Amino acid sequence: MADKLRLKGMVAIITGGASGIGEATACLFAAPADAAIITDIQDSLGSTVAASISPPSRCTFSLCSRRPLLQIVAAADHAVKTHGRLDVMFNNASIVGSVAGFLDLNMANLDVVLTVNVRGSAVAIKHVGQAMAVAGTLGSIIYTTSIAALQAS
Repeated sequence: MADKLRLKGMVAIITGGASGIGEATACLFAAPADAAIITDIQDSLGSTVAASISPPSRCTFSLCSRRPLLQIVAAADHAVKTHGRLDVMFNNASIVGSVAGFLDLNMANLDVVLTVNVRGSAVAIKHVGQAMAVAGTLGSIIYTTSIAALQAS
């Protein structure tokens, strides 16, 4: 279990925070943190998760798909403007795409998966890192991945 004292007073963004690992992380981070900002493409679910975390003022939701890459920039800017800092990004958002054998690979689908998972991650690191630097924080950027990243289908 995470050392909750290490999160005390921090501001964190959790991408993919509306369900699964991201939701569990948001619940874990929000209690000791000063603020947790959940981002996700699941609008109503993300809002519900943020509202369910107590106290409600500690957790907010921002609709964010990494395909329109400017949304992660807006989330990072929002954290700094609203809270004066950004300390942690738990980058959990990703997509799988269609599951097919390599010989049947749909290249358009692959482009979407790479845009979201690779380019989106690079954009997130760049802009969240810049927001941390501007705010003068020595932050942490944490990534989760899936078995799909380690094992070919």
